[in-house]
Amino acid sequence: KNPGILGTSQSNQNDKTSTSSGLLEIISKQKVDVYAKNTTSSEIINYAIYGQIYTFNKNLQGWYQIILPDLKQGWIKAQFGKEI
Repeated sequence: KNPGILGTSQSNQNDKTSTSSGLLEIISKQKVDVYAKNTTSSEIINYAIYGQIYTFNKNLQGWYQIILPDLKQGWIKAQFGKEI
């Protein structure tokens, strides 16, 4: 299972999770907090910087799950990224 593979799409009707891989560009001029879970009460595990492009593998309720350069996964608020 490689979370960095693009072009896969799945949908789970039970939990409304959309799993659609793609690329995401950071559009916020400020550094963006990357959280361990898709909530701001979660631990901040890293930061994303303006103009950087990440692979994402989930878009869920206003959050993107992105793959960081160290291959860890984290969550950013959707308002800070743009699918490309």
